[in-house]
Parts: sequence; structure tokens; C-alpha cells
Amino acid sequence: MVDYNNNALRKYFNNELNSITEELRTLRQSKTAAYFKRVIVVDVISDPASLNSEDIESLTSRVKQDFLVTTLPRNCIIGKHVRSPGNSSYDEEIFYPFFSSHLSLPVKPGEHVWVFYEGDSEAKQDRGFWLSRIHERRDVEDANYTHSDRQHFEPAKELTAAEKINAKQSSDEAYRFSFNNGLNTPQTYTLQTDSSNGYDDLYSEAKASNLGNIAAVPRYTSRPGDLTIQGSNNQLISLGTGRISASDLQAKEYSDEGIIGSTANLVSGQDKGTIDIVVGRGQTSLTSVSTALNSRGTEANKTIGIEENLLEGDSDFDTDAARVYLAINTSIDSDFGINLTTPAVIGAKVGGIESEVNNSQTDKSATLVKADQIRLVARNDIKIVLSDPSDSEGMREASITILNSGDIIITPGKQGVIKLGGEDADKAILMTDAPATNAQGQVTATPILTTMGGLVGTSVAGQGTFSTKVLIK
Repeated sequence: MVDYNNNALRKYFNNELNSITEELRTLRQSKTAAYFKRVIVVDVISDPASLNSEDIESLTSRVKQDFLVTTLPRNCIIGKHVRSPGNSSYDEEIFYPFFSSHLSLPVKPGEHVWVFYEGDSEAKQDRGFWLSRIHERRDVEDANYTHSDRQHFEPAKELTAAEKINAKQSSDEAYRFSFNNGLNTPQTYTLQTDSSNGYDDLYSEAKASNLGNIAAVPRYTSRPGDLTIQGSNNQLISLGTGRISASDLQAKEYSDEGIIGSTANLVSGQDKGTIDIVVGRGQTSLTSVSTALNSRGTEANKTIGIEENLLEGDSDFDTDAARVYLAINTSIDSDFGINLTTPAVIGAKVGGIESEVNNSQTDKSATLVKADQIRLVARNDIKIVLSDPSDSEGMREASITILNSGDIIITPGKQGVIKLGGEDADKAILMTDAPATNAQGQVTATPILTTMGGLVGTSVAGQGTFSTKVLIK
């Protein structure tokens, strides 16, 4: 029978513990309790099918769970525990991905990850699972590559001229962006090694290092209700609400409102959901990240105290490399600066100024694709259709269809026409009045007959007719 008077959890939740009870002490010291441990990534096995016989033999001789080597899943890691008393005598271990194959998180050799065991981590048969790379403090964390051991230095900060003269190694600018091992003394090493450049040696020897890219990636500021997914190489998916473009923030009245921080701190009025898929943020100084050199390339300068760009990594609809943008409720033309040339004279209304090209409806759902080059490729056919359920008679229904026969069909609505050359196109096309024929992609038609001083386009047989659904400029 359970002795509830001695139940540690009961005592804990009833606020009866003034000291650590024997039950809690036993639980704390139990080797069967599963908890998170910090592990250094030695290598990433992204494609186990690519391992040759030498690779398999090497892994089998190195890792604790040698019986797992021939059945490794994709995206598992080889790791070493951060140096601490009581670690396993095995130098390296295999860790499976914690998440199923539906989700694969980025990780690179030399980074630190959280791992979790099903049971006793000392048992050879027990498997460990890695969850994710460990999130570090602000001057260490980096979306591209995080070297966790920098946390052992004092927080990186901008030094005065006098401080730079008297700076110790741990504060020196050269050390801010180094790949140190603990405090660079054998007694403080987190990675057990005989080399003074343990992390650099590990990185250069790992096969997965050749598959990564070290570069400076702008940091992104999410709103509290956002779901943000970032890759390691300046790719981002944000499920949030509408934002003001950074270029608009600079150019418009928002710059006079004393906005502090990024556009994430500005309520744009577009409180409906958006999905923003973007690559290549920070293309101009407006949203770019300050960079620093390290021994492997460049990285974001995360030094605390430098004059940070408050708009770093924010969305800039004008200059970001490429994006797909979906919004429940927005003014898409206004948001993205889509403003086509408006004619001053249309049709017979001489001097009149009216335009529908730039009179797009606001507060509507929208999808936008923007990039230097856009390709739409279909194997069978493509249809672009304007179809509104409120237009029950199809008076405005229009479409562009590309068929697998090679034909291109442009169909205006019953109340619309096709305009070639601009919104002010007002010239009709003269056509034959007899049907033309199409044979193997070649069009033939009956010539239009006329005499000197005669008329054409009268719809009289042989004299041709004018188009009724096409205007040109």
C-alpha cells in the first residue's frame, strides 16, 4: 500500500517540505530518471545510405551503441557529453532525432544540443534522442551557427578606447568571435580533447561541415502571437499579422511617430492573419545586419552595446530577395507599392481622368508572389480565372487559359473587353468577316476586298468587320 504521508509529491504540493526529504533525494539521484543533458555535436549523419564500409567500421569502433550503426535513421547525430564528472566512459554516442521524420531541425558540428534518454543513460542498450540546438544568450545565439562556449566569457560588449588598451584576452575583440573551448584552459574545457583548438579540429574533421554554409543572417523579431520558422540561411516563414514594410516605415509618417524597435512593435491596423514566406532579408542598410569576421567566414555582430539596427531582419517588401505573401485582409497594391501608369484620356471622354487599374479593392484577401524572376510551369494546362460567387450571371467572369494543345485563349467577361497597350486602348482591330481556318498551328483567312475610295469594315460580305471584344493602343 502507498504511504501517502511519505509521498514526496504530496508533500511538495502541500507545501510541507522544509528540507529535501529522503524520497526527493532518492528521486534526484536515481539513474532511471529521464532528463535533458547538454551534448556537443561531433557530426551529423544526414544520409546514412551514403556511409561506406570504412565509415561504418570507424563509427562502430568509436560509439557507445555500436549495434545501431548499420540501421541509423536520417538526421541522427554523433555527440559527446559536455565535460562533467560521472560521464560515461564511452567517448561518443549515437543520438536519434527526437521528432518524427515529419520534422527535421537544423544542427551543425560543434553546436550544442539537448538530449534525452528513455531510461538509464549509462546502459549501453539505452538510446538517446536529440531535441534541438540549445538557445543561448543574446550575444551568442545565432540562427546560422551558435558556438555555445562563448557563454563562458563575459557578455560581449563594445569597449571604449581605454578598455581596448587594457583588455584581457577574454574581453579582446579577437575572442568575441572565436571558437573557444571553455575558457581555453584544459581545466575548463567543455570538449574533452588534447588539442588547444578542439572545436576547430572537430568542425574540420566532420563530414557534415562540408554541407553547411557559414554566413551572417539577420535576426528577426516576432510578435508575441506569431509562429516563426527559420532556416539557417536567411529563410523564414512567419504566421502572424500584417506588418508595415520597413521601407514604408522609413518613407511615411511612421518615422515621425517615434517608433522604438522593429516593425514588430508597430500596430499597422492589419490585425488579420498573414503568412509571410521570405528569403533574403536585409538586402539594404535599412534592414541589414552588422557583420563580424571569424575563422570560418562571417557572422552577425552580436556585440551588446553597439548601435544596433532596430529594423534588422524586418520585412522590406521592396528589397527582400523573394517572397510569397498570403493575407486574410489587406490592401495589397498599397502595401507593395503597385501603382501602374494611369492615362489622362480614355476613349471618348476627352480630358476625363478615370482609372480602374489603380482602383483595386481594399480590405480583401490577397496572395502575392514577388521575386527577380517568377516561373509558373504546368505539365498539362494553366488557367487564370476571375470568378466571383456574387456574379451569378458571369458578367465579369474572365480567364486566360493555356491548353496542352499549345493554344492560348484569352476570354474577357460579358461586360469587358481585352485591352492591348494600356488601360486607354481605344482602337478597334479590322478583321475578315469570313471564319479563318487553323491547320497545324497555321492560320489562313479570306482577304478583305476593297476598291479605290471604297469602304472596309462595313460587315458587308468580303469587306471585313471590326473586333467587338479587343481594343488596342
